[in-house]
Amino acid sequence: MTDLDLGQGLDASGNPAFLSRVQPYAVYVPRTYTGRGALPLTWLLHSASVNYNQYGVINPRLVREACEDRRSICASPEGFGASGLYLGPAEHDFWQVWRQVARAYKVTSDRTVMTGYSMGGLGSFRLPATYPSVFSESMPLDGGFDEGCSTASGAGAAQEDFAATTDRTPNVRWVPFVISDSYTVELSPYPDEIAAFDRYVAAGDRVTLFSTTTPEHVTTNLTDGFSTQVAALHGTPVAKAAPGTIDYAWCANLVDRRLGLGPTSVYWLSGVSQRTAASNATSRVVAQDAALP
Repeated sequence: MTDLDLGQGLDASGNPAFLSRVQPYAVYVPRTYTGRGALPLTWLLHSASVNYNQYGVINPRLVREACEDRRSICASPEGFGASGLYLGPAEHDFWQVWRQVARAYKVTSDRTVMTGYSMGGLGSFRLPATYPSVFSESMPLDGGFDEGCSTASGAGAAQEDFAATTDRTPNVRWVPFVISDSYTVELSPYPDEIAAFDRYVAAGDRVTLFSTTTPEHVTTNLTDGFSTQVAALHGTPVAKAAPGTIDYAWCANLVDRRLGLGPTSVYWLSGVSQRTAASNATSRVVAQDAALP
């Protein structure tokens, strides 16, 4: 049961949505789970125009390889509908589902992997870049690039304008990324993916890029062929707890105090806040601890 009451049937933009106070979500529990020991947690964020059942129905191989074979509990939130982009209420729902999953199952707090296709891939860029402390790895699948902080305006504009995005790759210096994108996919243009990959490399991040040849965006998902990408996760790494250097950027449009969204701490830095609440404000903090390697 969500604590938000968003009305009936349509979101603020008039798009079809599932705005019920009862928000469903999907959980996959490996057959070996007994409840006596904790398992890693893997998020499967759904694409636009589908729902939390996407991976069980369309991508059963991905579920088997990412969840059963890796011995990881997996969860897919609904996010109030088909096109929430994991912003605002959709992000709020993500955190509420995490709380419910952690109450119902034993999951390790420092072994959490994020993945998803298309819109889910977009969230797999944005959420770890905003909250790097809580993720141990991320695997965006045909999700474009991190446009969490962008000067582009208009619905969906940030998803198409790589030049307008703030480079937040230093945020995930301690979060390895396995990125996959098709040469011919129309909704996450490959040249933007290469430009984003260059940013990760320049930041000294741990990043792997898989370039696939399956034509067309929906077809790529329907092939359910991400075995090589899942294998590149090498299980589930332990999240970095106390890095010696923190380089972190964020922007005002990620902060919503009413919904409890936005960074308040990152690793061992607390009290993170912006000097200005202007809608286009972007902030950055760089900190080093000489006592940590």
